[in-house]
Amino acid sequence: MRTHRFLARSAASLAVAGLSLAVLAPVAAAADATATTLNPTPASPVRGEPVTVTATVTDTINTMSVPTGTVSFLDNGTGMGSAPVDATGKAVLTTSALTTGMHSIVANFVSGDATLFTDSASDPAIITVGRAATTITLAISPNPVAPGQTLTVDAFVDVTPPGAADPVGVLQFIVDGTPIGDPLPVGAGIDGWEATLIAPPFPGTYLVGATFSGNMDTEPSSASLPLTITPPPSSNPPPVPPAAPPPQPLTSTSAAPASLSVSRLNAMTSPLIAALRARGLAALARTVQTLTSPGPGVLDQKVYAPDAPKTARAAVAKKSALIASGSHRFAAAGKGSLRLKLTATGRKAARAGKSTKIAIVTRFKPSTGAGVVTTRRLTVKAKRRR
Repeated sequence: MRTHRFLARSAASLAVAGLSLAVLAPVAAAADATATTLNPTPASPVRGEPVTVTATVTDTINTMSVPTGTVSFLDNGTGMGSAPVDATGKAVLTTSALTTGMHSIVANFVSGDATLFTDSASDPAIITVGRAATTITLAISPNPVAPGQTLTVDAFVDVTPPGAADPVGVLQFIVDGTPIGDPLPVGAGIDGWEATLIAPPFPGTYLVGATFSGNMDTEPSSASLPLTITPPPSSNPPPVPPAAPPPQPLTSTSAAPASLSVSRLNAMTSPLIAALRARGLAALARTVQTLTSPGPGVLDQKVYAPDAPKTARAAVAKKSALIASGSHRFAAAGKGSLRLKLTATGRKAARAGKSTKIAIVTRFKPSTGAGVVTTRRLTVKAKRRR
């Protein structure tokens, strides 16, 4: 009781002196400020080339601390995707979908715990996507050729790696700098044409070529080959050619679409390659590949580790294993999609978390004619499923 009276008297004396007694609540520590920077690689890609954007998030208060959270990437204000910040403070996104032209990329960091770290955004990173380079592959058969004989000229348009766009435009056959025949469309599954020509009735050498116009995604290109018209085997002297050769010494009779090329199959697999590098072997079963076929046929794809065997004996010697496969049948010309299925060995490899050398074998067999096959090899780091 004495103690209570003493406290009461002390409080009263403080009040008389004009002082007040208050109990202060604990003050919460402020969240650390963060900073986000963005680095695109490469900064000047071509259409279809994989681009990797890496955001680095740092704690501006405590440099030993690594912020936790997620980074969302925006392309000209439109979402590209997101990635978690790893133990090194980085978030990485790889894409092959950037269109031709200028892109302003921004990385927005959202803290996983607002009491520990603040949100932040990077300055815009400018990426300029250029047109993919193209090349024309020419073949003349037969060459040399006798006067008046029929010959064929094949011209294929290929997109040069690392570009992966579909070539779209117009192909024009040319003889000695003069267009011959009608302009021929390229695209929608057609990446080449075969022209049937008739040699002139007198010997000589002519430059036969083709030009490709390109479009907003692909660069124009051209190629040419010399064609020799040989005199007929005869003891008689060859006919004397006219003083001025005609402007079109080769006569065009017809043109037909050429078959599917290796470059088109490689372009189809490019999104799968990018996904494997970004997400590991699990991307084998999650990535849809599309192909436009010039006609009916079967598209088949198999993935081996560590390499594609050429024979059954080679498979045993190399210990190659089939880890994924898929196929698509085209009943007619048009677009089709392909999604792979992991084998038991593939599912085990996807869970292993180890770097794996793989070979992707893609084959297209048309209903008539010769097939085309391509093999792409790379090393993929398999990531554990979360």
